Amino acid sequence: MGRIIVGLDGSMAARFAFQEAVQEAEWRNAKITAMHVVVVPVAAGRDLEKHDLERLQEYGETILDRELAEIASQYENGLPVQVDRLATVGHPGERIIDEAERSEDPAELVVLGGRGLGGFKGLLLGSVTTYAVHHMPSELLVVPAPEEASVSG
Repeated sequence: MGRIIVGLDGSMAARFAFQEAVQEAEWRNAKITAMHVVVVPVAAGRDLEKHDLERLQEYGETILDRELAEIASQYENGLPVQVDRLATVGHPGERIIDEAERSEDPAELVVLGGRGLGGFKGLLLGSVTTYAVHHMPSELLVVPAPEEASVSG
């Protein structure tokens, strides 16, 4: 069974990307790995301690569980494909690529929303998606949210 990775960050674009990932998973007979990556905050003057990283990890798991519960509620009988959860800490683009390249179970597709929660609304792509476009070794599907898709240049 193949594997599709989809990034969830709490944005509407990520939720639309997840819906596309479900369709791809059904078509490919694949499972989904839903990922949420907590960005390590800049800690001026000190290193993050182990308990700080554990708290960030727990926070990521809470966000991921909330997002998946919200998404699952949109389906009449729950999610129609197998979904594994993965919350981690670090640079989102790097962590998603690391997971996609995992040697024992590489991803056949990574699905990301066109824009995340970043503050620069005028950008065509969010920073994580831009990073993935330039570094992703596997197939990448970028899904715009409906309001992004309706904007023409």
